[in-house]
Amino acid sequence: MNKLDAGAVPFDIAWFLPGYSDEFLYEKGFLAQADSFEAAHRMAHISPLIRELYQIADPAAFSQALRAAQRRD
Repeated sequence: MNKLDAGAVPFDIAWFLPGYSDEFLYEKGFLAQADSFEAAHRMAHISPLIRELYQIADPAAFSQALRAAQRRD
């Protein structure tokens, strides 16, 4: 990002502590915005959906099914 726009992503300790980098990116507006970081985190948790949709081989169909399942939950 900084090669495209110098200083766009400021240094933060989160880069050395990856467990916190998602919250850092949310706060800087690089991740989908929701009412709160916790809400965005819940929306992004797709592991159970992946297991449910694993049998869909076509990438486009998988993507459509994943979006539909996210709206359902």
